[in-house]
Amino acid sequence: MELVNLQQNSTLQNEEFARKESTLQTKITNLQGEKQALDGKLIEQLKQISQLNQEKNNLQDKLVQSETIIQELKSLQDQFKNQLNQFQIGHKQIEEENLKLENELVDFQQKNFKFEQNIQNLRLNLAIQIKESAEKENVLQTQIIDLQNEKQSLIDNLTKQLEQNKQTNQQVQIQ
Repeated sequence: MELVNLQQNSTLQNEEFARKESTLQTKITNLQGEKQALDGKLIEQLKQISQLNQEKNNLQDKLVQSETIIQELKSLQDQFKNQLNQFQIGHKQIEEENLKLENELVDFQQKNFKFEQNIQNLRLNLAIQIKESAEKENVLQTQIIDLQNEKQSLIDNLTKQLEQNKQTNQQVQIQ
């Protein structure tokens, strides 16, 4: 009778451990799904970073072009000083163009700064998401190991109890 109870308890405990293990496996599967989703986000963010870098490079090219144009305009401005009376209207237009280009330069520099900030924010968010995912995975791995250790301990205890019951049964049969 006691052996039957022990076997039933053992069966119930094994079923409980199987349920817990199944639950943890489901959690692991869900976390792996989340990790895949984060990997997808990472790829998308890397694409965005690549696009932002391309835009940054384009802006830097435009910046160099603008600086070249500004230098050329300054050179022209020096030449036109000698002909100021004849070319005042043209000179005024050049100054306006120069101001426009300088404003564009400032605008490009501000956009470049914003792009750099966005890239840094994306990298930071990505690092945080990867860290959180790794922490969740570590917690689940620890829980699985703890349950496996607990299961092994119960198996060992049941094995000892069965061995003791066998010895008790043998002693009873001998008497």
